[in-house]
Amino acid sequence: MIHFVNETGPSLAFGADGLKVWQSYIPQLAIEHVFVLHAIVASSALHQASLAANNALSRDQFLEIARLRRIAALDLFIPALSTPCRENCDALIACNMLLAILEFGWQSLDDGGLRKDGADESAATPTRITAFVRALSFWRGIQVITEDIAEWLFSGPLAVIWLQPDLDSLPDLSPGASRAFDDLATQVNAFREQSTLSGDPETHTDVDLYELQLPKLHRVYKCVHDEKFQAHCLSWPVHMDAGFDTMLKRGDQLALSMLAFWASCVVALESRWWGRPWGKGFLAEVQMQLPGVEIGFV
Repeated sequence: MIHFVNETGPSLAFGADGLKVWQSYIPQLAIEHVFVLHAIVASSALHQASLAANNALSRDQFLEIARLRRIAALDLFIPALSTPCRENCDALIACNMLLAILEFGWQSLDDGGLRKDGADESAATPTRITAFVRALSFWRGIQVITEDIAEWLFSGPLAVIWLQPDLDSLPDLSPGASRAFDDLATQVNAFREQSTLSGDPETHTDVDLYELQLPKLHRVYKCVHDEKFQAHCLSWPVHMDAGFDTMLKRGDQLALSMLAFWASCVVALESRWWGRPWGKGFLAEVQMQLPGVEIGFV
């Protein structure tokens, strides 16, 4: 717990208000909710594994602790999801956020950690892409929980995490990101024209999903350079529309390009041990899937 309060918690926080939540309030939740305690220990162990890169023995020991505590957290967390209430709503959200960060962390360290955790790998799909689609259940879990307990959540200590930014007050996209975003929009428009000519209902559905993602991606990228709202950079998987993950599974080129655009947002969060390495590795894997497509725009 000491490492979490002093090191891991601050590495997960965005802004001064977020720091208070991660250093003080979430550890307090662990006193009454054991699944939060397990998730805290798991994330702290994974963080320590990342710091022990030059000591294989210590690193493997921390990875094993993280793996076992993650399993213990899930064993208690999943049943608790069936009974959300005012007393446990913050604990459910806190645990879900920690589990989502753990998914990033495993992939940021190495593929060996993923294999221990039972990731589904195939020759056709790079590890990080497969694991990301698998992890969407955690991200969507945040959305489902917040919908059920919104009244309680937004009136409690965790409300600062969900504070919505005024987009007009945020910095504009960088020139490189703006070009990349415009390129995505151009591809979507071209696909729309092709689908109109073909009359294929399936392609119409794909285009609708593409178009739904564009404003969401624009929103999260605008938050990159504002420390108070940087947490929103991670919100796209939470709000990703159902069906888009199917497009990712089949290796849809435009869907992967959109995912790469979002991954670049994570790379831009330079001080995050759990995110930046994942983002860089993910961009490299997408580049292998999409040879000739420029995605290194951050």
